[in-house]
Amino acid sequence: MTDPITGALEGHRKILEDLEEIGAEPLELPFGTAHIWEEGQKFCAWYFSKSDPTKARSYVKANSREGLLAGLNKLTIAIEQAIALLQTPRQHLVWLPEKKTSLTLDIPEGISPRHVWSLPIERDPDNPPELPIRPVHRGNAWYQDQGHDWRLACPGKLRYSSVETNGEHWILLEESDE
Repeated sequence: MTDPITGALEGHRKILEDLEEIGAEPLELPFGTAHIWEEGQKFCAWYFSKSDPTKARSYVKANSREGLLAGLNKLTIAIEQAIALLQTPRQHLVWLPEKKTSLTLDIPEGISPRHVWSLPIERDPDNPPELPIRPVHRGNAWYQDQGHDWRLACPGKLRYSSVETNGEHWILLEESDE
């Protein structure tokens, strides 16, 4: 029995061989490669994403080359947005009520944070920021060091102490995939 990764790679190779055989023209796009050919009065393409060419692939057909390229443009953006969303870790927000040297925060049971971020510009306890968030250290967030700034005290409790934040803002927990 073939494992899924080997099967995906073999399927990918087979499609590329078939495309070469029919004379499909490779076209590099910002997020991947399209292989274009004419079939009767239609223009066709297989699109392969650079993110993961063995999984993110799509077939497109149009009445004109221009229509095909417009469709590929929309498709590539949609595929890359979907891949980015799937690659976003599970995120949770916790309100940091005040500045203290050290405090214990209640977090949802079963959460095992991989990363913890302070969101100092998010200061409204009644209006949490919309998830997912793409945290950028010293941009919209401050990365907090495990062991130095935070640790799990016990299930459902996060021990937090950071000198970089003034309290009264949201903390972003990114959950481990393990």
